[in-house]
Amino acid sequence: MRRLILKFMEHGLLWAILVWAGAVALMAINTPDPFWRWTCLGLSGTGVIIVIVINWARKKLFSATQASKDGSQL
Repeated sequence: MRRLILKFMEHGLLWAILVWAGAVALMAINTPDPFWRWTCLGLSGTGVIIVIVINWARKKLFSATQASKDGSQL
């Protein structure tokens, strides 16, 4: 149970953004006005891009931290 909670805390923001992006994409599908459809699709795509950037930055910082720890032990 503790591992599940830790994983949720690590990835909770990412999942929340993805759920939000999915809800906005559903709104885009059901919107009859083309302006609002493309606006909602743009917001949904931006949410997915934000998740990708957050995940990339997190991995980059983690690898930099690991490299500095390994270098300081020499």
